[in-house]
Amino acid sequence: MEKSKYNEYWHRYFHPQLVEIEQENDNTIYFDSASLKEKVYQNYENYKNFYKSIYQFDEKRIDRHKISALFVISCVDSNPFTIENPNKKSTYLSNCFFSLNCGIIMLKDLILESLKENFIKKDISKELFNNIEEGKFLYPNVIQESINQYEIILIRELYIYENRNKNKIDIKNPICLIAFLAHIFFHLERYNLSVYGLIKED
Repeated sequence: MEKSKYNEYWHRYFHPQLVEIEQENDNTIYFDSASLKEKVYQNYENYKNFYKSIYQFDEKRIDRHKISALFVISCVDSNPFTIENPNKKSTYLSNCFFSLNCGIIMLKDLILESLKENFIKKDISKELFNNIEEGKFLYPNVIQESINQYEIILIRELYIYENRNKNKIDIKNPICLIAFLAHIFFHLERYNLSVYGLIKED
């Protein structure tokens, strides 16, 4: 990803997320915007290059699901927030919420870019395009009584990864988790396209 494109994402999506989470936690957590911005990008470039070397992908094979997954892990490993009271329930998952949100925001934006090309070609209607553009990114219900259970499961997995040293979990590198997230993002995309009427699932 070009640095200019990343800067656009940072100012348009990532930084507002940081500010919102900080305010929601009554400023008991804080972040250094300038250093974090650079750290996330460097992590992304490093993980992307490592991922490509492992799987021998060229630049074109790093699709939107992998890009979004790479950014999730790049954010987590950047430790976005300094947390003054890690035992406070509302703050201890802040880094994971921010990281997953960034990945989902990026995924939706990249999906819209692809759909826009189809909209211009008249392959999809303006109404269907507007519905997904203006609508929320949805998670399937894995437990009927809990609307956000799917999201919570992902957050918990990221938290386990973030605290792997403290929990004595031996994870040499995050490549397997990136591949796992990319696969999940692929299915989340299919789910949203189906819900918004852009594809028909069998």
